[in-house]
Amino acid sequence: LLLKLVLLTGQRNGEVAGARWEEFDLREKWWTIAGTRTRNKKSHQVFLTPMVVEILEQAKRIGGGSNWVFASGKDKHIAPRSVNLAIRNNSADRSLSRQNSAFGDFFKVGKFVPNDLRRTAATL
Repeated sequence: LLLKLVLLTGQRNGEVAGARWEEFDLREKWWTIAGTRTRNKKSHQVFLTPMVVEILEQAKRIGGGSNWVFASGKDKHIAPRSVNLAIRNNSADRSLSRQNSAFGDFFKVGKFVPNDLRRTAATL
């Protein structure tokens, strides 16, 4: 769900991972990110599409009443590094190299990080 929000909102992995429910107005469909949480130190608003609202509602059902959209442990949010590590450990490139496939170079996929989703959204 986190990566879907990164792609659909165009926000940074850390901004999505550290999102608190108080930042969202699901009725008016806005997410306000404070400047203290952004790389450029400027607060900004993100419009929430119906698909984003649906994903947030799924996250709320899973979250068990936490203040964090993506909770991890006791009142902590998921660490952006954890997302990067999960992607790296499950990437197609790693699977191919583990199997020592004769076609590994042919099918080689470049290193993927969640910020690639942001770059994709920024390009659009």
